[in-house]
Amino acid sequence: MRISALSARAEVPIGTIKFYLREGLLAPGRQTSRTTAEYDESHVERIRLVRALTDAGGLGIAAVRRIVEVLDAPGPARLDLLATAQHALLADEPAPSVATVPIVSSVSAGKGAEGPQGADAAQGADAGQGPDGSEGTQGADGAEGAQGAEDAQGAEDSEVSEPVDGTSPAREWLSRRGWHTYGDDLLVARLERVWAACEAAGIQLDDELMDGYAEALEQVARLDVDTVPEDPDEAVRRVVVGTVMLEPVLLTLRLLAQRELSVRRAETVDGGRLRTDLRR
Repeated sequence: MRISALSARAEVPIGTIKFYLREGLLAPGRQTSRTTAEYDESHVERIRLVRALTDAGGLGIAAVRRIVEVLDAPGPARLDLLATAQHALLADEPAPSVATVPIVSSVSAGKGAEGPQGADAAQGADAGQGPDGSEGTQGADGAEGAQGAEDAQGAEDSEVSEPVDGTSPAREWLSRRGWHTYGDDLLVARLERVWAACEAAGIQLDDELMDGYAEALEQVARLDVDTVPEDPDEAVRRVVVGTVMLEPVLLTLRLLAQRELSVRRAETVDGGRLRTDLRR
């Protein structure tokens, strides 16, 4: 199919497709002439995946690019899949040795202002590009503008100072919990930052609370590990993409569970007379 048909099939503007091509998120089509190319269903599937990661997953272009690279690379060993997924999502995390670090979102450090809005805005940069996106000159406010948004992300985040000598409350709790940690552990560094942010906001995290969360999340993690498909390609997709796409599902389920428990307790205390605002 031509790029116009691809646009209609994937339900995205042609300018967005050209942006994905420039950013390496979408493989080039089969060249049929100097200015035209043909695409197939694999391009439709990839466009939908990128849109899902940027829209529902909330990731920026840099994080999506890392995921695409993992999906397109030769399949890693089954036991390495989770590490591969986490590396793709945590590659932009500040180094653990840095004493003052920005608070990042719960999804990914790659999440930023260069997501789908940046892709759609890039349409204005395509005036000098061929109709299939394979040639032409990139506009000044296209992908480069998106990169600028990435660079500006760190400057907009608030900062929290956190000890890095191995004596932080987060590291001490992990040690008592018996969970494995590693040198230059980005996940531990993230936990240290968000733990410090909670305490700065007056939310105290003690062992009893953290152990309760850990026990519940071990059950979630067990489901994640047990449901990895045997097929290598499907396993990569499930682990890498699922790590991103299932997080908002889990967050929403947590809110639903909180509401459900509140409703049940209210019904018990009030003898069935339920406050209407709990139903919303």
